[in-house]
Amino acid sequence: MSRLVITDRGGLQPERTALSWQRTAVSANVAVMGMLLVDLRGHHWVLALFSAVVGLGTTLFVNLLRRRVEHLTELSRRTAPGPSPVQPDSTPWPDMVRVCAVVVALAVLGVGTAVAVLARG
Repeated sequence: MSRLVITDRGGLQPERTALSWQRTAVSANVAVMGMLLVDLRGHHWVLALFSAVVGLGTTLFVNLLRRRVEHLTELSRRTAPGPSPVQPDSTPWPDMVRVCAVVVALAVLGVGTAVAVLARG
């Protein structure tokens, strides 16, 4: 199995990537809370339940990403400058998949809320 090699740790690329996914998850969390409010006020109980589930998911992902940022920061402190192998758990792929799943769920929720609001006139 080949290992990815980062040639310059000075740029802190893994940490910046994790922080950007964390910001995306926080933004999705804020957006889903707005959707939840609209769904509750409009008495769209199924959409409100879906909003609550997506909100819990985004909160969980934000917490996982926070731990990941701490892990990567600690890893970069222990790693000497120059070429260093990236640990298998430092890949951003799982974070990207999780956050993308939340964003897709948020998009579906937004369309559902818009249709429900427009249907009620």
